[in-house]
Amino acid sequence: GHFSQLIWKSTSKCGFGRAISSDGKSAYVVGHYYPPGNVQGQFAENVPRAKRPVKQCKSTSPNLRQLN
Repeated sequence: GHFSQLIWKSTSKCGFGRAISSDGKSAYVVGHYYPPGNVQGQFAENVPRAKRPVKQCKSTSPNLRQLN
């Protein structure tokens, strides 16, 4: 995902763009990162471990709660 790419050790540049559909009902967001990250098998060495367990966080998304 985008979060792991943002904190990926070697990521040094990122850019984002946004466009709204002509009917105004949809938004499109694009992110580009340099150099590319999120390489399969390299997550542990490029993304820092959490400072505390997810259970200690005040608010988390349902997807994060599944990690515990």
